[in-house]
Amino acid sequence: MIKNSHAAFLIQSLILFLPINVYIVGDWVGCGIQWALFRYQVSYFGESLIGFTNEILYVYTGIIQGRSAIALIIWAIAATVLIFCFMVNIYAVFSDTPTLIQNTFLCSIIIGILFLLADLMQYGLSLHNSAGICIPIGVPAIILVGVSGYTFTKRTHQTASEFIPGFMEWPVFKENKNLLRLTDSRALQNLLVLIGISVLVKYILFFSSLYAPFDSVTGDILLYYHYAGLVVGGQIPYADFLLEYPPLLFIPAIIAYIPTILLHSFSLYLFSYMTLMYIFDAATLICVYFIARDFYGNKKAFLCGFLYVTAIAAAFFVPLTYDIVATFLLILSFFLFLNRNIVAAYFTATFGFLTKWFPVFTFPFYTIYAIKKQRDIVKVRNGILLSILAVLVVSVPFALLNWKGFLFTYTFHLNRSIQTHSMIYYGDAISHFFLNGEYFSPFSLVLLIVAETGLIFWYYRYMDMEYQSLCYALFLSVFFFILFNKVFSASYIVWITPFLALFLAHSPRHILLFYLSQLVIYIETPLLYGVVFGDGKPYYVIEQNFLSFSFVFYSIKFLILAVVLWIIMRDIVNTHKMMKRTD
Repeated sequence: MIKNSHAAFLIQSLILFLPINVYIVGDWVGCGIQWALFRYQVSYFGESLIGFTNEILYVYTGIIQGRSAIALIIWAIAATVLIFCFMVNIYAVFSDTPTLIQNTFLCSIIIGILFLLADLMQYGLSLHNSAGICIPIGVPAIILVGVSGYTFTKRTHQTASEFIPGFMEWPVFKENKNLLRLTDSRALQNLLVLIGISVLVKYILFFSSLYAPFDSVTGDILLYYHYAGLVVGGQIPYADFLLEYPPLLFIPAIIAYIPTILLHSFSLYLFSYMTLMYIFDAATLICVYFIARDFYGNKKAFLCGFLYVTAIAAAFFVPLTYDIVATFLLILSFFLFLNRNIVAAYFTATFGFLTKWFPVFTFPFYTIYAIKKQRDIVKVRNGILLSILAVLVVSVPFALLNWKGFLFTYTFHLNRSIQTHSMIYYGDAISHFFLNGEYFSPFSLVLLIVAETGLIFWYYRYMDMEYQSLCYALFLSVFFFILFNKVFSASYIVWITPFLALFLAHSPRHILLFYLSQLVIYIETPLLYGVVFGDGKPYYVIEQNFLSFSFVFYSIKFLILAVVLWIIMRDIVNTHKMMKRTD
């Protein structure tokens, strides 16, 4: 291994971000820049973002043939090998296998040669023919990284314990409630590696999923772009135009809009918005890491962080929606409460509620915790009063301008039609088949109220007053909100992924369940977009005398989520019993 193996891993992964070539199509019909996983092209038809999976589909469907098809196949092989190297490097972080990174550097040389071979196949030996002109600016850099890295890894070695950041047998730190002790060099090193892996995972997932309709992938961001443009243009939300989101949506939407004010380019807004969401995601990761360190110690903190950053479904949706903003505020709120910053915890949860609704569920549990512990009562009172004040300051001006328009934000969701990807719709499909009627959707709100009320009572009456139990309660409140909602958008997985990373890191079976829950959501969207979701068509239990594919898929999806719920509930009960025996 090399002396600084983490840096080597990140440097090698930067190949994903290197522009491989600059090209001109034909006689200036178009031009573009090509990276390993996608190309950005400008032509008479406008701007295009084309992933390598799109290229494979073009060849498969016969849209592209001949030399161009062969070139695209070679390029796709190189991109696939690059992704495989990235996965091998991640495995190397957890295993004592000194030759792995050395071998992936050797693969980097092969990848560079394959990229060059694809260019030669498309544009000829001179890189200039009737297809256009190509300048492979990134190929020499890739080969240089591969050669220098391979040579260096043969020359320099270190022990596995120096390499593996999260599984070294470090002593567990004593309980420390200081916020974000980034002065701890080991924690800082772990977080830098995790953030690097996080960015790379999201990058690979996004550009590997562009074969799905582009508007389905970026539709929410286009909506945010539209709303931000209206506000910048002088219109007032809820008064001049209606929208279905709380008012603090506009903070991230307008921040991302700033770089586009002069150019008015959605492509620039897309990049700006995704970058901003990456920042919120990294901040969420930091909170997850330090919460896990408080719960379990350093060793498992790295594992929890690793689960979080490799959660494929959440990683796909983080840059495409603003769900991560509210999720960050919820997790930050709990982290602040964990560190006895009670007023700040309430205040942060309030801002989460004004961004999306689910962080509001923190309030009853924080209050119950303080009452049963008989401490911080004054801080809880101040936190609640400041939270009410914050809601009034943000909401009242909009309500005074147009109270009906402002209430539309809330009535829209109460009155919206049931969505096919929700558990409520799944229940209606079953009740329609057996009882010839839909008996779940009319009572979805009642079911939610009963579930949340029952959880609050259970927490107050039976749960111990440990911070970990509080965290379990917050997770269950959000999870019930998702399950009994008329909408179970795939992006909602972002809301619960930090909790799943904290609670499903205890054993290989827990970890397998974590990835299964992520995989089934990722299969739903984007892999099966337009098949089980996205086409607007209903599904039934039986279609054409067979169980429908959508019904089978959603049966698997909700079975996995039910197992997740059962496992976590079992862990809660076992933890509670252990605490009672300790007392």
